[in-house]
Amino acid sequence: SAVFKKWNEGPLSSFLLNITADILLEKDDYSDAYLLDMIVDSASQKGTGLWTSIEALKLSCNISTITQALTLRMLSNDLNARSKAQELYALKQSKISKISNLEELVKNALFLSQIIIYDQALVMLVKASEVYEWNINIADIMTIFKAGCIIQANLLEEIQTAYKTTPCNGHLIFADNIFDIVKNNIVDLRSLVTLQVMNSCPATVMATALNYFDLLKADNLGANLIQAQRDYFGAHTYSRTDKEGMFHHQWGCKNG
Repeated sequence: SAVFKKWNEGPLSSFLLNITADILLEKDDYSDAYLLDMIVDSASQKGTGLWTSIEALKLSCNISTITQALTLRMLSNDLNARSKAQELYALKQSKISKISNLEELVKNALFLSQIIIYDQALVMLVKASEVYEWNINIADIMTIFKAGCIIQANLLEEIQTAYKTTPCNGHLIFADNIFDIVKNNIVDLRSLVTLQVMNSCPATVMATALNYFDLLKADNLGANLIQAQRDYFGAHTYSRTDKEGMFHHQWGCKNG
């Protein structure tokens, strides 16, 4: 709680961080325990995340971080399966040696993860605006969010500046005022996700955010092989690197 309160005085400041700091201190009404420890580890949802994920698929937009947060909630509800998996596959946890900069590592990784999540969400908004002819102004949307909702945060100021000053094709991480934040924090995000994975701690949204970033900047995703397979089994055609147009190949004729 003390750490979150401290973070809430800087760039990470947000409504959700603030209430989380309060939640961690709250005592239970019926025992001497902290209330958080008495709440069943199962999270429900009203459908907003599901609707958002469905619409993203319709728009061919990658909002994998948001969808991952949704599927985490879904899995959290399967308490019987989780209990069985813990019983069958319980591993002796390796003892993590003390990490002197863990607080800073988590802080920087969290900040960059939030930026990547916004990158995905805002690309989706820009795409939806084009498809449905909404003529959305992202900077104006940030003003509305800042005026009062659960995602109120200092980061919205940076996002507003980004969409006012930099043509970034919807991608927040391409904006001039965001570039240094990404460059300065990507190593910490990668280090924290590695630490989580190596110690059997579900990395969930942070790992998904990191994978999205790596996918976006990769020079080759292997998608050419996927398209070759599609053309092989279904004559779905493919684009070439050296010619315009769509092509189909008679696979197997020139094999070897």
